[in-house]
This record gives sequence, structure tokens and C-alpha cells, in this order.
Amino acid sequence: MNIAYISSFDPKNIKSWSGTGYYLAKSLKQSGHNVSYIAPLYEKNHLLSKIRQQFYKSVLGKKHLRNFDPTIVRGYAQQIQDALKIVKADVLFSVWNLPIAELETEIPISFTADAVFSLMKDFYPDWSNITEKSKIDGNSVDVNALARSAAAIYCSQWAADEAIIHHKTDKRKVHVVPYGANIDSSFIPKTEEAIRNKIGNKCSLLFLGVDWIRKGGDIAYNTMKELNAMGVNASLIVCGCVPPVQVQSDKNVDVIPFLNKSIPNDLTRLIELLRTSSFLLLPTRAEAYGIVFCEASAFGLPSISTSVGGVPTAVKHGINGHLLPFSATGKEYAETIAELWNSPDTYYKLSQTSRKRYEDELNWDAAGKRILSILESIV
Repeated sequence: MNIAYISSFDPKNIKSWSGTGYYLAKSLKQSGHNVSYIAPLYEKNHLLSKIRQQFYKSVLGKKHLRNFDPTIVRGYAQQIQDALKIVKADVLFSVWNLPIAELETEIPISFTADAVFSLMKDFYPDWSNITEKSKIDGNSVDVNALARSAAAIYCSQWAADEAIIHHKTDKRKVHVVPYGANIDSSFIPKTEEAIRNKIGNKCSLLFLGVDWIRKGGDIAYNTMKELNAMGVNASLIVCGCVPPVQVQSDKNVDVIPFLNKSIPNDLTRLIELLRTSSFLLLPTRAEAYGIVFCEASAFGLPSISTSVGGVPTAVKHGINGHLLPFSATGKEYAETIAELWNSPDTYYKLSQTSRKRYEDELNWDAAGKRILSILESIV
């Protein structure tokens, strides 16, 4: 099977989309099928869109999502059509639906995405206070892409349900394939090492995220303080962002502003954090999926997070972590963690099932095989 892998960013660049496009492409190429890149695409005729974006921002105080502009989307389609004059393809597979939303072709189309526009609107801060035009354009992209595609592959049930219910898409062509951990398998420990009992003198909470506010950093910090008040010796590692000064000054908090996976020393340090921490604590306020939960599971690290967005697909409650309601406070998170921490057998079992969830589903080999099966079914 000849697969044309379409992407607006460079799938050979591990830094793009946190490495998801890179590992997804790698999983397809390892299958033995022929994978040709139509990527990276560029924003064609984007000057007017940039002017419009600046106008809305400076005059109306609104965000204009330029990438949904019809001129940009049509430009992507034209680049793909030009490439297909050279690239032999039995099926087109697009990362995100923007590139193929206006594409006219007889070749079967499929795409993968982590969300649907109607869900993201007013969900993430970057998708809030947007222009009416962006709302119309964003919705049109989803409608057109779903109509043109023989298979729509989402990484969460949350997104898939929205495509079926909100857009009235035939459920037979909507699929859920969870994404995998964006860490090369050679760096992931063997099962026995990953699930060893991590119960010790200190309960180490790992907050791993680039956005302190959206990821619920204040709740994570309060959780750590509540645990210590309950008699649990707890510490908090903040990795990926810089918390408020009062958090940084706490003796029980260790701050690591940023780690770059493409730098060997940074990757080694990240792996050590995943290997030695007791829990991944991410009381996120908004999350389309969360690759970090897959990475935690690879190290037998239970995730404690929020039942919001696509998280319930990445974290199965009681299997590779526990999910609390959006309204849960630091005290409630602390009570959940303390109950697990004070029962070594329960904690160890959760570590075991976390690792098994990674082995069974939250890895790119498994995701690649499922996606290939879907692609084969539409050719």
C-alpha cells in the first residue's frame, strides 16, 4: 500500500507537535508499506490573513485563527494536488484535517486529529475570545473534512463523539485510536523495572506541563501542602514551566523550567523523573488528550488528573491512574493520593496496570497497527 503522509509541519522534526507527528510517521513506515511525505505544507497567499489577524487583535481585541482562513486551507489543498502528480498514493493520510478540508481527489482520504473545532472553541485559552469569522471557518473545516474523508481517526472518545453527534457523521467511519508515548522505546525500561514498588519515605509528585494555569498548577501545589498536613511526606517537582514566586520558594518544591527531549542530557533527566516519581499529578483545566499520560504509563507511573476533555481516553480510572471531577480541590486530590500511597499493595497494583495499559494500547506500535488496518479498509 502506498500511503501519502500529509502534514502542515515537518514530520521529520521531532520537535513539531511535541513529537506526535514524528512518531506517528515512524510507526507507519515500520509497517513495510511505502510512506511518502507531502510535507511540510506552507501558508500560501497568507498576507491578507495576517493583516486581518492584526486588525482584529489591535482594533477589536479579538483573536483571529489564521490557519482556518479559506485561503490558507485552499492553499494546502493545491499543494497536495500538485504533489500527487508525482507521488504515487493508494490512500491519503493527513495529520489534522486542515490540509484536506478543501481537497478534491478520487484517492481515499483519512485524517487523524486530537479534537474537533466545536470542542476546542472557548476550551483552551488560545481558542477563547475568537472572531465570528474564525468560528465559521473552523466549523467549516470540520464539516468539509468529515464529508471528504472515508475515515476520521481521533485519539479520544471525546472528540469522536463530537464528530458523530455534533456533525452527524456516520459513526462507521469515525474511529478512536489513542496516541502513544513520545519517547523512543529504547529509552523505556523493561516491565519489571518500570513496575517496581516505588513506595518509600517520600511521596514525589511530578507536575509535567508547559502551562502552569491551564494544567492546574495551583491545585497541584495545594495538593502537596495538604498531603504534608495529613502526615504524608510529599514533594512537588514542577517541570516544563515556572510557577509563581511563592511556589518556587517552598522548600518542598523543585522547579525545572524546561527539558528538550532532543537534547540527550535533558531526555536523560526527564526519564529519571518519570522513573523515580511516585505520581504524575496534572489537575488540568483543559486537555484534548495528554501524551504525557502515555509516557507516565510507560514507566509504571500512575496519573492523577481531571475527568475533562480527552483525558478519560488516555487515563482509564483505576487502571493507569485516577480521575477526579473538575470541581475537585487540592484536599480531594490529596485524599485520593494518600489513600493509594498508604496502601503499598494497592499502589503497586496500580503501577502494574499502568504499565500494562502502555504495553497494550498507549504505544506507537499499537497505534500504527490500528491506523494501518483502518487505512487498508478504505482502499
